[in-house]
Amino acid sequence: MSSPGASVPPRLPVEDSYLELLADTLESLDLSARGQFLQHYIRAITHLDLRESQCIQLWDDMLLRRRELSEKPWPPSRAENRLDGRPRFRRTLSCPDCHRIRRAKILQLNAVTDPLTGLYNRRLFSETFEKELNRSRRYGSPLGLVVLDLHRFKEVNDQHGHPRGDEVLRVAAATLKKALRTSDSAFRIGGDEFALLLPQTDAEQALALSRRVGNGFLPKCCNPCS
Repeated sequence: MSSPGASVPPRLPVEDSYLELLADTLESLDLSARGQFLQHYIRAITHLDLRESQCIQLWDDMLLRRRELSEKPWPPSRAENRLDGRPRFRRTLSCPDCHRIRRAKILQLNAVTDPLTGLYNRRLFSETFEKELNRSRRYGSPLGLVVLDLHRFKEVNDQHGHPRGDEVLRVAAATLKKALRTSDSAFRIGGDEFALLLPQTDAEQALALSRRVGNGFLPKCCNPCS
């Protein structure tokens, strides 16, 4: 037990303690293991698929930037009131690396998203379906697929114009999103064609979901498979 007059070292904030622990742990790993961990870590928090070398470089840049910021005397940028009435200052730091990651994430999301409905597009459907199918075969788990299109959608465009047809597509997309679980994915794979990818879902469950979707709009075809 320390004596009453002994100085107590200041405790690091929780975020700094976590970062210090993570940095020490990664430092003890060889380069290959460090790259694999960072690749999975960055993918989990940003949904970006970067090469291991890119992840290592990004991590090193972030640590360097952190050291530079900790050594530089930054002026306070925001004041908060304490219980004694005096202001407490907090430093708000900008991380260029975080901004670059955010911009890259937005660009990647735009590349795989249908701009009209906000659903994922056909390109991502092909990639995701192949991955989920391989996972389903590897672990013996069911995979549900529902393919549907809008009943008499061409008549809407012909009689009311394409703006009204676009509105119908957006409503259909919103209906799909409300019906799905967080683990499911909805895609626009054609003009009025949609696909639902349902991991851990057998044919009976996929059919039940397609019927729930039918309460919002009538699908022309529903092909669940496991």
